[in-house]
Amino acid sequence: MSRSPRLATFALALGLLASLAAWLAMRPGAPDTAVPRTSDVPVRTVDGPREIGPTLPDEPTDADRSARLEQVLHYRDDPTLRQHADDLRAAIGKTLLATPMSAQEIAAATRGVSDDRTWVTLDPFVLETRLPGDTIRLDVPGAGDVTGTIEHVATENGFSRWEGTIADTDPPARFSISQSLSDRYTVGNFHAAGGGFTIEATNGVGWIRSHAQDAARLVHDTVDAPH
Repeated sequence: MSRSPRLATFALALGLLASLAAWLAMRPGAPDTAVPRTSDVPVRTVDGPREIGPTLPDEPTDADRSARLEQVLHYRDDPTLRQHADDLRAAIGKTLLATPMSAQEIAAATRGVSDDRTWVTLDPFVLETRLPGDTIRLDVPGAGDVTGTIEHVATENGFSRWEGTIADTDPPARFSISQSLSDRYTVGNFHAAGGGFTIEATNGVGWIRSHAQDAARLVHDTVDAPH
């Protein structure tokens, strides 16, 4: 007789646990689709070496240009590119990304302001037509004609990045250039025989400056800053 209250309490506890389990089973589960994170946004990449089609000849024919244009539109998968098909076709076959500006062009572009930068004109569509295995060239102050081979291309949210190596250095150096075609903005870093350089351009007008010049300018601006 003394055990009956304990048995009753134990049975009540079991009943409560069973009710709780049944209630939990009836609750709606988490939705199947979670809120996408930034890291979940797909990034379109093209890596080399990779079979992407015929190599572009030095002097492309109209058929070569059409074939390369289809390659770019397919592998880059960037809707913005289709809006500039004519500009892309005209740039196919070119490898020189930036050209030094004349004194008259510099004066007009900078309104007479000059410093130690090398001012250049840049065709953004030259870069947009390049795929892994292609080369790009830059006329670098103090280093001459620098050639880089593209190994990787990535596009995310309208911003593309080209990465590769420059064989003119020992050991071979790396370069990385990013570009937003919709904003006509280009920025990149690369190394040549004369050291590291930065290139930046907006609307086809920009500059190249060595990292040493950037460091010296930073020191100069810090010293001259008002205290």
